[in-house]
Amino acid sequence: MNRSVALLLTLLLAGCASHGPAETPTDMTRYQVRQTCGGRLNCFTGIQAALDASERDVSQLWIRVDVPAGDFHEKVTIRRSRVHLQGAGLKRTRLHFDAVAQDAGRFHRDRWGTAGSATLTINADQVTVSGMMVANTFDYLANDALQDSDPRKIANSQALAVLLDVRSDRVLLDQVALVGYQDTLFGNGKRALVRNSFISGNVDFIFGNGQLLIVDSTIESRRRTAVFKLGEFQSFIVAPSTQLSQPMGIVIYRSRLTREPGVPDGSVGLGRPWHP
Repeated sequence: MNRSVALLLTLLLAGCASHGPAETPTDMTRYQVRQTCGGRLNCFTGIQAALDASERDVSQLWIRVDVPAGDFHEKVTIRRSRVHLQGAGLKRTRLHFDAVAQDAGRFHRDRWGTAGSATLTINADQVTVSGMMVANTFDYLANDALQDSDPRKIANSQALAVLLDVRSDRVLLDQVALVGYQDTLFGNGKRALVRNSFISGNVDFIFGNGQLLIVDSTIESRRRTAVFKLGEFQSFIVAPSTQLSQPMGIVIYRSRLTREPGVPDGSVGLGRPWHP
């Protein structure tokens, strides 16, 4: 690794990994998500309800939202700075939704379907998400298997698990699983660090113009059901659109690239440029 790259990695790690709940536990407000609350203070039956309540806290202290084990079918947005969304483990807590770009424009301020499809949107500074799976469960494989001439086929099949939106910075995704197919993780903000995590997808599934460092993680390429010629690329792992003004875009460091069963030899490209 040359000196300039090493320095940039250090800056990214310093910007993303060193932030965290700096206040003592007594200063941190905690919110709990439960199936039933029974009148408990700061207890909510949904993740978004807890996050909405956190936005009314203007103390500037860190807030932690504790999410128990279980399946949560929600479309969630974090807008408040200094929020830690904490699950019970990436194999125990699952946040999932099935929006797809074709008809998800209604969820986005500019009617952009790709961004609107995200299961979890982070649009704030200093946010940590840990101990959970975030998945987009749109049935990509069923759609991929249809012929292009089939009227049932969805042309815009991007389906995000996580959007790091334009106001996001110093985001830490730690011990999470980000699961999708096309466009799983969209870095469209500033600095973000993904560590000790799992990311899966197929077409351009880590993409965008943000500064995104993925370290000590597993990145899994998933299969396609469309028909391809022998030796033809079926998928690409990264699709950066790094601006000339940025010294660094998407970096994968000290991580493992794997594939699920059914992905042919030589069918996955490491990356290709993407320009919006």
